Amino acid sequence: MTNVDLLLLEFPNLKSLDEGLLIKGECLLSLGDAPRALETYSQILRHSGKNPWSLMALTQTAVYDLSLAKEAKAEELFKRALDEFSNHPLVYHAAFRLGILSEKKNDLQGASRFYALVLRENLPELLGPTYFRIGEILIQQEKPDKAFSSFKSALPYLPEDSVWFGITQLEIGNVLKRWGRLDEARKSFELAKNHVKDEQIRKAARELLQHGVAQ
Repeated sequence: MTNVDLLLLEFPNLKSLDEGLLIKGECLLSLGDAPRALETYSQILRHSGKNPWSLMALTQTAVYDLSLAKEAKAEELFKRALDEFSNHPLVYHAAFRLGILSEKKNDLQGASRFYALVLRENLPELLGPTYFRIGEILIQQEKPDKAFSSFKSALPYLPEDSVWFGITQLEIGNVLKRWGRLDEARKSFELAKNHVKDEQIRKAARELLQHGVAQ
């Protein structure tokens, strides 16, 4: 019996075996033992009904597939989660991932449908990234006014030191620059440079300040 297996014995009051298996899978994944973690998730999926543990096992497996660039397999699992758990709040994380995968395939209409599902559920942790992704689609569709509005809608939900906040400010600045509103664009680029921890975002902001809206 391994140390991870012993974990189940330390939780005598677990509500179900599935919860224990999920904890075991999470521990195995954090230890870098992905094959055994995935087998543990598959145990949940083989015998469980439609409960939150099955949803989380599906999602974790799909996220791992994404990390291996197995996008078709991940998409299949995310869609299964959406079909089987349509009334559970956690499933909207799968819908958000499906939106991104649809964008990668240049299926902007499909992506917009998935993002609309996410907005309908109104989960605060997903609203900022979703408004940003919608803004990106609108930019591709040459609708800068609507894109600008979507980017602005994202900001209240994004921590100011996060990558999401940074890239949103960069896009807001790019739209403002496109409109010739250079002072406002400069302020957006400054916010990205001064607040965000990610060095790539800070570098992009510095370059835009130096070459794009230099005084």
